[in-house]
Amino acid sequence: MLISVVSNFDDNFSKQVKKFLMNNTCNLNERNLVFFEYKFKSNEYQNLPIKYKLGKGLYLIGYDGNLKKFSKSIEFLDLLFDIIDEMPIRQFEM
Repeated sequence: MLISVVSNFDDNFSKQVKKFLMNNTCNLNERNLVFFEYKFKSNEYQNLPIKYKLGKGLYLIGYDGNLKKFSKSIEFLDLLFDIIDEMPIRQFEM
C-alpha cells in the first residue's frame, strides 16, 4: 500500500503523485499496490495516526502492515517499483 500524507496546501505534490499513478497503472496492478491519500489541515497534523507521525510524504506499507519505506521526496516514486521488486514476498510472486 502506498499512502501519501499531505496538507491541503500541497497541491503540487498531490498532482505529481496522481500523475505518476495514472502513468503507471499496469505496474501498480501487477504489484497489487493500493493508493490512499490523506490530506489534512495544518492544525490537524497532531491528529495523524502514530504510524504516520514522520510527517508529510510517501509511506510504503507492506502486506504485513508495517512501514517498509518513507520519503518526503517525490523522487521516491522513481524508485518505488525497484524497492517493491526487491522485497521477499514480491520475489516469491515473480
